[in-house]
Amino acid sequence: MATVDSSAGKPHRTRAERVVHDVLEATLDELAHAGFGALSVEDVATRAGVNKTTVYRRWPTKNELVHAALLRFTEEVPTPDTGSVEEDLVAFVTSGLALVGTPRGQALVRMFHTESLTPTLLAMALGTQQAQERQYRTILRRAVSRKELPQGADLALLADAIEGALRLRWIAHQERVGTGYVRRLVTFALAGARALGASGARLSAAPRPRARIARPTRGPFPTPARPRRAR
Repeated sequence: MATVDSSAGKPHRTRAERVVHDVLEATLDELAHAGFGALSVEDVATRAGVNKTTVYRRWPTKNELVHAALLRFTEEVPTPDTGSVEEDLVAFVTSGLALVGTPRGQALVRMFHTESLTPTLLAMALGTQQAQERQYRTILRRAVSRKELPQGADLALLADAIEGALRLRWIAHQERVGTGYVRRLVTFALAGARALGASGARLSAAPRPRARIARPTRGPFPTPARPRRAR
């Protein structure tokens, strides 16, 4: 009688890989449950079913552990390669929105909002944002090589336009972002990049006046700086 391998289709991991996977998953669960400030390595080790010395051996500090877990979380969004820049961007953005929309994703977003003044957490958020920017660059550079976008197009500005619109709609207006909106946004942004061509890169490279930095406050947006009184 034939037997069925229940592990078929599942990635095979070595013991060391399983430990890394379990610890990082436990870290994300603890972040979602307790937040960054209250997270302890001991609680992570207990949740992962390992000794805390095992955790410290791979991640000597709590900050390194949390940073690694957050990067692992962003890696759950694949970098698609469908052969079409529009389809790649739609798939990439919708996958990211789906991940953030999970209970864990929503808990992590709340954590970043409530603890956003922590310099360490801000640095980690920047690290995850840079990872996302690398995925955008990969998708858009492929598009340039396929001649879907002109040489010299401002790829950073294109990615900023998409992400900025998404965050404004989702965070500021508290509106749900569906696939239809994502597709319209991607089509609009690509049309602008194609229309500007290399001139867009020249415009964005022009020197800009230095802006006064506003003091940060809790929430996604800074508090505007107070105007000086006339003397």
